[in-house]
Formats: sequence, C-alpha cells, structure tokens
Amino acid sequence: SAGMDDLSLRLDQIEPAAIAAADRWYIPAGVADSIIWLGRETVEVGRKVLNFLKDLLKGATAPIFMFMDAWDWMDVRGSASGIASALTEQHLVVDNSDWSGKARDAYVSSVASHREAATRISSIASSTSGHLLACAAAGAAFYTTLAVVLAKLIAAAIEAIAAFGSAVFSWAGAAIVLEEAGVNTAIIATAITTLSAFLAAQATSMVNLH
Repeated sequence: SAGMDDLSLRLDQIEPAAIAAADRWYIPAGVADSIIWLGRETVEVGRKVLNFLKDLLKGATAPIFMFMDAWDWMDVRGSASGIASALTEQHLVVDNSDWSGKARDAYVSSVASHREAATRISSIASSTSGHLLACAAAGAAFYTTLAVVLAKLIAAAIEAIAAFGSAVFSWAGAAIVLEEAGVNTAIIATAITTLSAFLAAQATSMVNLH
C-alpha cells in the first residue's frame, strides 16, 4: 500500500541522515559512531514493526468479502422465508372431490414439516448473515486501527529524520521511533487479542446454529 511504501521510504532516510550528522567536523569520533549505531538500530526496529504490519495487512480484504457473503446469506434467508410462507395448507389445499385417500392425506400432512425446514433454513441464514456482518465490522475496525498506527509511525519517522539531521538531537530522533514502535506494538497486540476473542465467539455461535 502507499502507506507502507511511505514508511519504508522514511526508514531508508534515517540512516543516511545519521551518517551525514556524524560526519560533521565538530562531532567527536566516539559520538559519531554512537549516532550511526543509533540510526541503524532505529531503522532495524522500524523495519521489524513494518514487516509485522505487512503480515497483518495480508488479510485486509477479508472484511469486504465478509460483507459480500453476508448479503448473499440475506438472499438465502429471503428465498427460504418465501418458501416457508408458500408452504401452508391454505396454499396447497387439495379439493377432496378431485383427490382423496391416503396419498392426499400424506401429501397434506407433509406440508408442516417442509414449512418448518424452510423456516429453519431462513433462521440459520439470517443468523449467519448477522454474524458475518459483525465479523466484517470487527475486521474493519481492526484494520482502521492499523491504519492509524501506520500514520503515527510515518509521522515519527519524519520527526526522527529531522532530529538525526541536527546531530545534537539524534537521541531524540531514536526515542521518537522507539517509543512509537513500543506503544503501537502494544496497541496492535491488544487489537489482535480483542479481535481473536470476538471472532472465536462468533465462530462458536455459527457452529451452534447447526
């Protein structure tokens, strides 16, 4: 995505900024080495978070397909509901004068069981659609959280580049990225835990429908 590419580009700019800052004439050799090391470590941490986000974003289209499947199940519910409404003795009445006997009685008596089956299908389809919509909404909220995290990391990387460029504030640049990486990783972990628990509950409910 554009956001991931932007973050990657910003991370690529941190080490050159650190090297340029360390190369200034007034920077002692020991300090210069520390600035370069700090820049590289900052990029490494940023790359780990970036790769983590890339793995998570592989399922970003899942909510869309869940919404689509939910609407398909609503169509199933509508069809089954229509069939259940049509399967009544009033709709399928057979005049005794035209047809009577055991066959007729068996035909009429089977109407109720067919209607119940269609009603059950309609109910399952409705519940399945509801669960899919709930899962889609939860998934969308999760990926919205990731988008916010990504935006914050991009902003932190931009600030880090500026801080490293000043040499004097290189430590501040590293702190910005490292703090955002730590805080946002915790946010992501919490979001994953919440989403996993929610989806597990939804899956259990869907299994119990049958």
